[in-house]
Amino acid sequence: MIKLYGFPLSNYYGVVKMYLLEKDIPFEEHHEDFVIALDPASDTPIREVSETYASRSPVGRVPCIGTPQGYLSETQLILDYLEEAYPSVPLMPRDPFARAKARELVRVIDLHVELVMRRLYGLAFFGGSATEQTKREVQELLTKGIEGVARLTTLAPYAFGSSFSQVDCVAAVHLPIAMILMGKVFGQDLTQTLPNLPAYLGRIGERPSYRSATSAIQAKLSELGLA
Repeated sequence: MIKLYGFPLSNYYGVVKMYLLEKDIPFEEHHEDFVIALDPASDTPIREVSETYASRSPVGRVPCIGTPQGYLSETQLILDYLEEAYPSVPLMPRDPFARAKARELVRVIDLHVELVMRRLYGLAFFGGSATEQTKREVQELLTKGIEGVARLTTLAPYAFGSSFSQVDCVAAVHLPIAMILMGKVFGQDLTQTLPNLPAYLGRIGERPSYRSATSAIQAKLSELGLA
């Protein structure tokens, strides 16, 4: 049985958990106690992981999984492994080019949206601060990233084509956080670039897998008055 290690407030933990649920793969959750603090040099959140967790995830990335063959970290590699090892519920196209295009969209969301906005998580969610230069840089890069997403998907009805796929597990977890951050920090409406986003999130939000995978995140956002 697959074992999922991490903590449920992590959006990447949510991505992998949602994928496991959608593919109907039996798994156990093992929540880890992480120390989360603000880096005094950059005011961004940092994690301190135990030696036990580091033995499973070499650089402490969240989440990681335990498989019959051993441990595996890095979210995209985990998703690829699950897709290949448990093919009975396919969530990626079979055609090589279509599969590559799906991964391209996941990559754009991961690197040009989630990774960029992570620089302001301390400001938005942990009571930290950010310099005006940092905010300008993030706004410019995040705007460019969202425009890139809009060139690859209309989110109608799903993130990649007419059926639910791996891309939805990524987009539906990361994009709502981007929408909150853009509104709170920059006063920008993300739906000007992604007009179908609210309807898309409404559709995905009805899925039991999404509700289960993001319940802790939603609770934290509600606690902060952001949901």
